[in-house]
Amino acid sequence: MDWKVCVVPSAEGFAFVSQVSNALLYGAQIKLILPTMSVEPCKTDPDFYVIGESNFKNAQDTCSAFNSQIEFLHPETGDEFTLKEGQKANEVAEKYFSDLQDIISHTVSSCHASFIFAEQYKVRSPTSWKSHQAAQELMNAIQRVLLPDVSELTLEQIKALQDRSKDELDPMRAEMLRLTEDLRKMVGDDWDTNDLAREAENLIATRVEPSVRELNSRIKSDVKTTGIGYGGQLLKSIGLLTFGRLFQNEKTVEKAFTEATDFLGDKVTGLSTPKADTAASRYVIEIQQGIEKMA
Repeated sequence: MDWKVCVVPSAEGFAFVSQVSNALLYGAQIKLILPTMSVEPCKTDPDFYVIGESNFKNAQDTCSAFNSQIEFLHPETGDEFTLKEGQKANEVAEKYFSDLQDIISHTVSSCHASFIFAEQYKVRSPTSWKSHQAAQELMNAIQRVLLPDVSELTLEQIKALQDRSKDELDPMRAEMLRLTEDLRKMVGDDWDTNDLAREAENLIATRVEPSVRELNSRIKSDVKTTGIGYGGQLLKSIGLLTFGRLFQNEKTVEKAFTEATDFLGDKVTGLSTPKADTAASRYVIEIQQGIEKMA
């Protein structure tokens, strides 16, 4: 399932990593808009700007492991980096911000969801419901309610979690899209982004978290039962096998092999296909187990 997310971080350089971690975790194709210029008002004269080059290249190098997943977008700047502190730079700064805003607006309209952390680049709040944006809010709520803070993980660890949960991504997204109608009823017609985030957490807590607890409990119960059952069944099979070989009874040997094979097959099947689960709960369990192994 194609899933595009626009992200405009609030800081340049390496600090943006924590703000795109969630989108990376959910396997989105990210349109990452980073400033190629650092434009700040001059402290000694507000009519002037201090203009320099941002850490865009450092950020791009940091994300090299995700080159196929992240597209970097930025305005063309030409020779504008020659402007330094003390020069009139109003026109340059205004054009730069205007071009950047145009890129953001165009990218947001072409993506399923968007997250703009830089306040100065905020686009107008949507007046109509966008199901994919709501589904992404639900996915973010899954992270806040049910998962540890992945922003502390390295990009290599995020990549490992991606690979681990890739089979559950599309079913989980489809499940979140189905839940957006319930979310829409909860927030009503007069909603804002804070309402959406709060009600998304409530929906995840009531519709997804119980399934995760049940699946976790079932897995632990199956592992415990399987561990006890292995010992008894294997002892029985070994006994039958020993008796059959000792007295050269082929039927007893065959029975020992058959019982052991059937038992192991049932237990493996029982663990791999739990009786009660959802796509979202399977995804959460995969991520939880993956993070536990990294600890």
